Amino acid sequence: MQYLYVFLGGFTTFSSFSMETLTLIRSGSIVLAIANIAANVLLGLIAAILGLYLAAMIQGGK
Repeated sequence: MQYLYVFLGGFTTFSSFSMETLTLIRSGSIVLAIANIAANVLLGLIAAILGLYLAAMIQGGK
């Protein structure tokens, strides 16, 4: 059941990100929309890298 929550949570997060970006584009804020996309991608990659680093640290400590 836990995996179902994680899976569905990913959909809501992506939907919010998409809706925010589309709202910015529709309001004419193209620069902010591009900044929103770039920030989300960059922060997502940083979070993934940190997650891999922390997992490696935890496994190395066993």
